Amino acid sequence: MSGVVSLAAAKGSPGVTFLAAALACRLAEGAFDVLAVDADAEDAALAIALGLPDTDAGAALARAAALGVVTPEMLRRVAVPAGRRLWLLESGAALDLGGGALLAAAAEAGFGAVVADLGHLPGRLQRELAAASGWLAWVVMPDRLGLDRADRLLAAPALAAASAGLVFNRVGEHTLKGADRLLSERHRLPILARVPEDRRAARKGPAGPPAKPFRVPVAELARSVLPSAAPAVAAWP
Repeated sequence: MSGVVSLAAAKGSPGVTFLAAALACRLAEGAFDVLAVDADAEDAALAIALGLPDTDAGAALARAAALGVVTPEMLRRVAVPAGRRLWLLESGAALDLGGGALLAAAAEAGFGAVVADLGHLPGRLQRELAAASGWLAWVVMPDRLGLDRADRLLAAPALAAASAGLVFNRVGEHTLKGADRLLSERHRLPILARVPEDRRAARKGPAGPPAKPFRVPVAELARSVLPSAAPAVAAWP
């Protein structure tokens, strides 16, 4: 499936779940169904970011995966509606689930795009999802600590995809000027988007579509990683 986008970060760098939710919501404004996959093995919070209550969908998927049964029908049954043309699949508890089987079922189920939150701890599922992704977006905090963590991670990345790029999150007063371009050149990775820091929007919580300050950079990210969404996204933001 060409419409698979994964997001990950170095441990201790926030923003993966927020951006996965924002990107999934943005793509769901287009002309095809979107599946948001929570594959964060440490802190599965994509449901919260999408404004959903607790569900037992993760347990249901885990039971199916343990039986070796991952079908398009099962996927549609356990995926939770998260908005117009958007569904959430909580897969963190499905330890026996293979990324290839999951994405094959998603394609057969009619999902035109899959956005996977891989979190910070790569395991088998996270590696397989990344390997099958058209893009892997590394989320980086542009302050001194975040850039150092990203630099060390990207020197020997545990995840690999067809294409990879950088998303700088919370760009603001603590950003080290010029360091983003330096990191990009050092690891030969394009900068996909720069997401500004907005304290007022952050206090309102991450639930739902991205707030106004984030719509332009999230649209840029969507165009970069999934150009097939055009022309549906041509009018964004």
